[in-house]
Amino acid sequence: MSTPVDAEQAWKDLQRIRVPQERVYDEIERRASDGPGAAYATAAIMWVFLAGLGLDLPRWGVWLVVAAYVGLLSGLAVIFSRRSRVRL
Repeated sequence: MSTPVDAEQAWKDLQRIRVPQERVYDEIERRASDGPGAAYATAAIMWVFLAGLGLDLPRWGVWLVVAAYVGLLSGLAVIFSRRSRVRL
């Protein structure tokens, strides 16, 4: 017991669903190809963090370095998440 399916209506429904989805994928691919800026910035922050931990710092200095590291990564995430919003 199946319901009859109108092929023309099914095709229209498929196109209505498929086109916005492809636009989202295209926008994500375009944003991903904007450049490696976030990766380089993250690597630089991580390098400075590891270099700071290699120093002979007092306990409060270590916590200060960790707090600065988390703050910088959070700021970087905010900047690049605002920049990479999908615009359709």
